[in-house]
Amino acid sequence: MVWSDLQTYGRRVGLSDPYLLYAADTFQFEQDTFRQELRGVNYVCAVYRLIKLVPTTPDHSAIVTYNGEYVESGQVLKWDVDLVFKKGELVQIDGYLAETLRRTKYSKYFSFDTCDRPINTARNQNPFQYLSKLRADGRDYPKAIYPMDEKINKFYEDIIGKIF
Repeated sequence: MVWSDLQTYGRRVGLSDPYLLYAADTFQFEQDTFRQELRGVNYVCAVYRLIKLVPTTPDHSAIVTYNGEYVESGQVLKWDVDLVFKKGELVQIDGYLAETLRRTKYSKYFSFDTCDRPINTARNQNPFQYLSKLRADGRDYPKAIYPMDEKINKFYEDIIGKIF
């Protein structure tokens, strides 16, 4: 699936906007010949948080406090690659995310206060841009999910050579 279509298809079936949790290169090639044969087509493995929503209009931005105790997270709840909630820490979020938290299983793990200024919370993040930014910043990023050794690399190069 093209990553940018996920938001459109999700909205059609009542899902929240996607929040990028994880991204990694799909393939890592030892030789550039296979990559050159793909002619600029790139693949990435991306994991998004999608939540089934009750139709609603986001109201106002909010200041939320994560109270901890979410079974899978404990003291820290990683919402996505851009947002982490730490127990007891105040975080300003936009109305869309505030309504998402209020109307889902997460509501019992947060305290909500109003916020009068507009906030823009990142969502529907581009996994290709995210990985590029990590590389450009010199930060560690997830390694390829399917590292290609020389034997497999040669196999795929032969197949691509026959197709193109």
